[in-house]
This record gives sequence, C-alpha cells and structure tokens, in this order.
Amino acid sequence: MAAKHLKAYSEETLAEYISYRKGEVKLGESLSCFSGLFSADTLSRHSQDFVIVGLREDLGVQANLGNPGASEGFEAFLSHFLNIQDNGFIRPSEVMILGEVDVEDLIEARSKLDLNRAQDMRKLHGLTATIDDRLSPVIETIVRAGKIPIVIGGGHNNCYGILKGFYQARKQPIHALNLDPHADFRALEGRHSGNGFSYAWEHGYLEDYYIIGLHEAYNNRTILESLRERSMGFTSFEEIEIRKEISLETAIEKGFSKLKKEPVGIELDTDSILSFPASAFTSTGFSSSDARRYAYLCGTYEQSAYLHVCEAAPSLLPDGFKIAGKILTGIVMDFIKGKRTTLSRS
Repeated sequence: MAAKHLKAYSEETLAEYISYRKGEVKLGESLSCFSGLFSADTLSRHSQDFVIVGLREDLGVQANLGNPGASEGFEAFLSHFLNIQDNGFIRPSEVMILGEVDVEDLIEARSKLDLNRAQDMRKLHGLTATIDDRLSPVIETIVRAGKIPIVIGGGHNNCYGILKGFYQARKQPIHALNLDPHADFRALEGRHSGNGFSYAWEHGYLEDYYIIGLHEAYNNRTILESLRERSMGFTSFEEIEIRKEISLETAIEKGFSKLKKEPVGIELDTDSILSFPASAFTSTGFSSSDARRYAYLCGTYEQSAYLHVCEAAPSLLPDGFKIAGKILTGIVMDFIKGKRTTLSRS
C-alpha cells in the first residue's frame, strides 16, 4: 500500500523547482533522491536521517468547514527550500525529499460533491479517512527504516495518519506536542482536520498530548473537558504572550516534562503564526521567529520523533507563496539543526 500511494520524487522532479545561478549551488542541486522499491529495508540503506514527505490536500480542512488552500503548502515549501544555498548549514547528506502521498483521485472525487448536502459531507469525511489509510503506511515504512519523518502540507487531519503509522511501526502509542491555537480534539463525527488527535486517542495511537499556544476563546467547553478527563495539558497563548506568566521556552519544557521520555511527535499548525497565510488566519499569534524557535528547541529533545507542519494556505494572502515558503523552510531547517544535536550525542 505504501508504494502504491507514494509518488516518489526523482532528481528531475526537484530540478523543476530550482532557480539556477552561476557561481552558486542550491540545496536542491545537491540532494539525492530515493531509489529502489519503497520498503523499510531499502530506505534504511540510504544515509539520510531526515525524510521529507508532502501532502497536497485540503479535504480535511474543508470537511471541518474551513477555508481551502492547504493543498498548496508543500508547493510553497519546495519552491523555497530547494533554492536555499548549499553552504553547510543544512547538509545534503542528512535530508531526503522522498516525495508526496498521491491524493489526486481524492481531489477529483471532492470536486463532484456539494458540501451543502449532508450525504456529500459524509462522503468528504470518507475521503479524508482514505488519506489516513494512504499516509500511515508511508510513515510506518520511514519509521521502521530508522528515519525521522518531516511531513509538510495539507490539513491537521494528517496528524492521525502519522500517529497511526508510528503505532504500526513501533507497536505502541506515541505522545504529541502541538503548537496550535486549537486543540483539534473535536467530536468523533467523521474525519476532518479538527479531530485528528481525538480519533488517534480513541483508536489507541495517541498516549498523551500537550498543546502550546491554545487560544482561550476559541476552543469549546466540550473540547476542554475532554482534555481534562484524559489528563492532557496545555499552556494557553494568553499565558505566554498576554499575561506573560510563562515563557515559550518554559512551556516547551513543561510539555516535554509531562510527556516524559516516550517518543514525542512535534506538531506545528501554521494557524498559530501571526499574519501567516494559513487555513485559519490569525491576527493575534506567535511570531514566525517564535515558531522557528519552537521547532528548534523541540528538536533538541532526544524523544522528539517527527515534525509535522500543516495548514499553510499560501494563496489566501498576497505574496503568500513567498511568505509561506520562507517560513516553512526556516521551521524545517531549525528542527533539523536542533535534532542534529541529539543525533550526534547518540
């Protein structure tokens, strides 16, 4: 299943994004791609520690009544990441862009639905669940190969497929730390971007969960009660940025302390970033530098197991592709640099 729904990239694919300039070498020119039959054994023979996989979908966001556009986030990332300088700060030998999960047929199926009809909305929930089924075996293969997944693009519904893939690889649930104004712990009403973590908990893939930057006014009472009932924690945006009761750094430390030494997935919803072109644009949020620091600091913890950056919707703002591409690239670079310190110690 993993090979069937993985669209692996070639060096020719990467070359389409590169703006060549005499006297310079862009990172995309130096990256090598996956080759061979996609399996854990074959992937493990590649030297890279970090494996980037993309999603070009916004079905989960639309199923959550959100703005479309998250299908464009991976494109914005590639256009910028592949054009940074190959100058030693990110080493081509440590990162691979594997490719993307193929969802073109699901996008086509969505185009035939009328979301004002309840039965069509149920079909969209089903299409979102199909993305779960296609993503999880790809993640399982990456994890079984001993690599660190970095997942870019799409809606936050994809946290479910990542957590399920880890569970399938390790035969045990994983923890998650999430920079997000929303808990994404909504009711089990059919799969969408607002209930990936609640479904993962219900199905035994998520052991514990901590949110940083939760907006106090934008999570309903049922969600907050569900978190408390399960002893899941959060530090709100207002605690960090408005009342200054705790720093971002201390909130991260608090989250990792609660999640203990178990593997922790690092989630970053771009809805948390001030004036970022995201599915749920916010006029009050963390700076892009704060988001980058979050990614870096999380990477420095040995138990950080993956990075998932989602909900970027570049076309929702003027110059959104440039803004999103640069910030997404920074977030990925910073996580790699932070995680590199733990890999060198192991």
